[in-house]
Amino acid sequence: MDFEHIVETVATNSEWAIYVLLVVDIGAFLISRRRGRHPERRGYGVKDTVTNVTLGLANGFILRFTEVLGGAAMVAVAAAITPLHWQPGGLGWLIVIMMADLAYYWEHRTAHRVRLFWATHSVHHSSEHFNLTTANRLGFIGAMDLLGQLWYIPMALLGVPVYSILLAKAVTILYQVPLHTERVNRLWAPLEYLFNTPSHHRVHHGANNPYLDKNFGGVFMLWDRLFGTYAPELERVDFGLTHQIATHNPLKVYTHEIRSLITDVRTATTWRNRAGYLFGPPGWQPKDATPAVESDVRVQP
Repeated sequence: MDFEHIVETVATNSEWAIYVLLVVDIGAFLISRRRGRHPERRGYGVKDTVTNVTLGLANGFILRFTEVLGGAAMVAVAAAITPLHWQPGGLGWLIVIMMADLAYYWEHRTAHRVRLFWATHSVHHSSEHFNLTTANRLGFIGAMDLLGQLWYIPMALLGVPVYSILLAKAVTILYQVPLHTERVNRLWAPLEYLFNTPSHHRVHHGANNPYLDKNFGGVFMLWDRLFGTYAPELERVDFGLTHQIATHNPLKVYTHEIRSLITDVRTATTWRNRAGYLFGPPGWQPKDATPAVESDVRVQP
């Protein structure tokens, strides 16, 4: 069985595997709570879990349209016009996955550092819990949904088939789902060094320094180490946003940062300030301005 068939098989059966992991994770959380262990871990909340599942279902329905309307079409165009053609096989698939993971790193980093993109991606980070259902807490119909594939155009121009690009990206996404857990502590040191792990991903969801905007990699931690965005888990992680939204209403969770962005753009007095609100980092403000709606602040100190 070649790599394509392996990935297709895993993707087809991933939902059932995730359900099994979810049952195990919830069971471990309940047992741990009953025995009074790790009281600092928030685990699961009923309202939070319902919100996560609701947003996940909405995203799963809409994303198939927004990705096709957006960057995926441009990846296909790039693959059609390039004179290079490469059919990966064997170790070539490792190269393709590493290329896709590098593209994902920049896609993900941009989603945190450009407010227009953060307006949607912030939904995923807005929970004060961290568990397997958090992986489904996703925004939809946002700039990243439409343009998130653009970072994969270089792969297409280098001759990687579109189908292979999408499979490799699927690997980076599926790999991260089981990382959303407090049940797993640090792994063997070489694994922690090379790969994204639950510990690294807890850091990524942290809203407290020194964890803010760290560990963007999907499968590997190599890019974060190379580009200076790596942080180890050394102290307790505070999950959520720098300004917690304090609601479980799925519509409010989804629109909170979008409404804040629209308000800031509408009240801006110059086009320069409007551009700053849209394309500057979350929390960016003109020196003489005060935000009308409280939003997440991620401007680095």
